[in-house]
Amino acid sequence: MSGTLPADKPTMAGTLRFLDVSSTALAGSVPRWLGECARLTELRLDHCGFSGAIPMALGDCGSLKLLRLDGNGGKLTMSPSDKKELSRRLPATDIRGLPWSLFGSM
Repeated sequence: MSGTLPADKPTMAGTLRFLDVSSTALAGSVPRWLGECARLTELRLDHCGFSGAIPMALGDCGSLKLLRLDGNGGKLTMSPSDKKELSRRLPATDIRGLPWSLFGSM
């Protein structure tokens, strides 16, 4: 699979529970509409070619249990304050792949 995720929200987004596009050739930005998927429990966008800002809208996915963003070549970005806010809004979510620079010096 290659290309990008659609920028406009698909009609099925409200019923989406699981999205796994890991290890594909998808690239581009992570669309904001993913944050409108209230029933989404697992979002796997790892090992692709995604780049740009990680949308804070993902924090609106209250049912999310797993969020994987790792393996995108370090091209995803998020400010330290947004990383902290996303973690606060999704306390029960296993989040993997936020930019390392946000964890402070190691």
